[in-house]
Amino acid sequence: MRKVCLTISKKGKAKFISHLDLYRALERSLRRALLPIVFTEGYNPHPKLSFLTALELGATSDCEKAIIYLKEPLPLTQIQERLNLFLPDGIKVEDVSFLKNDEISADSSLFLLQIQLPENASKEAFEKAIEEFLSQPSFFIKRETKEKVKEIDLKQFVRKLKLSDFKEGKAMLSALIAITPQGSVKPRELVQALNNFLPGLKLLQVHRKELFLKEVSK
Repeated sequence: MRKVCLTISKKGKAKFISHLDLYRALERSLRRALLPIVFTEGYNPHPKLSFLTALELGATSDCEKAIIYLKEPLPLTQIQERLNLFLPDGIKVEDVSFLKNDEISADSSLFLLQIQLPENASKEAFEKAIEEFLSQPSFFIKRETKEKVKEIDLKQFVRKLKLSDFKEGKAMLSALIAITPQGSVKPRELVQALNNFLPGLKLLQVHRKELFLKEVSK
């Protein structure tokens, strides 16, 4: 059995496809591509498939990571070509690689966040807001779930944050966000936090540029 990592892009109108629908689209493609995939056991077997992390609805990505298992090895280009034949527009397998028998998990995401600035806000004002946020020893937010309201310190998840592009009324923010067993931070929550230092910011688009992985040898 071979463990395979798929790198998948999600662009254009596909940004409106939920994580669950992305999972289902890939599952259908795996079945129709007639790959020698490993199925789960039980009454209703389905392809053994998992994503390392989910992407929020409305976001685009260059690098979603899915893990599948093959009963026998195939040329990597053949796996990629056969899967892409049956994926919907906007979703594409960009890369395929074999993994060793290691535990693999998501470590961090590099996001590009397009932000609309308040009227007449300068580049210097936005950079000052970023600096003020980063200078805080902690920054707690409340996240509501079905069961309870939870307090989360955003600062423990933000590894890097910088302005990467600025145009009149709009800015591009580069954010490296950690993914840990304790959780992570949503880009929308980060922009809401920055609003405390420069009110009127509005998140326009989220794009995952890179997803960094962590492998642990057994």
